[in-house]
Amino acid sequence: MKSIVKFSLIILFPALLNSCSDKSEKIAVKFPLSGEWAFKSTLVATEAGEIISAGSYIPESWYPATVPTTVLSALIKNKIYSDPWVGLNNFK
Repeated sequence: MKSIVKFSLIILFPALLNSCSDKSEKIAVKFPLSGEWAFKSTLVATEAGEIISAGSYIPESWYPATVPTTVLSALIKNKIYSDPWVGLNNFK
C-alpha cells in the first residue's frame, strides 16, 4: 500500500506543480531609456523616492545625463571630474 502511495505521489506531484504554474501570457512593455536624464547623489537628495518618482517632480541642481552613459562619464561631461584619460588625471 505504501509503495502505491509513493508511486502515486511521484507521478502526480510534477503534474500538480505544472498545473499550478503561471501560464498566463506575458506582455512585454518597452520603455526607451535613451534620451535626456538627470541624476544626483542619494547623499544629497533629500526628497523621498515617491516624490522623485512622481511625474510632476522637477529636479533642481541635478546633473544632466544623456543615456546611454555611465555615472563616471556623466560626471566628467559635467566637469565634476577631470577626464581620466588626459595626463595624470586618473591619479588625482
